[in-house]
Amino acid sequence: MSIDNLAYWTGRAGDGAAARAMYADLLPISEHVSGPEHPDTLITRANLAYWSDEAGRLH
Repeated sequence: MSIDNLAYWTGRAGDGAAARAMYADLLPISEHVSGPEHPDTLITRANLAYWSDEAGRLH
């Protein structure tokens, strides 16, 4: 299982803050490996924004 999948399912299981943290950890790695404009990096950035919003709503 990739960290992206783990982050997603962690969020879906109700821990949006942990999902946000995982995506925050993944983003610089994705930018370094694939580049800042790569579709996978952009998806990671979008997921980070989504879970940041969700985590904010849960608190």
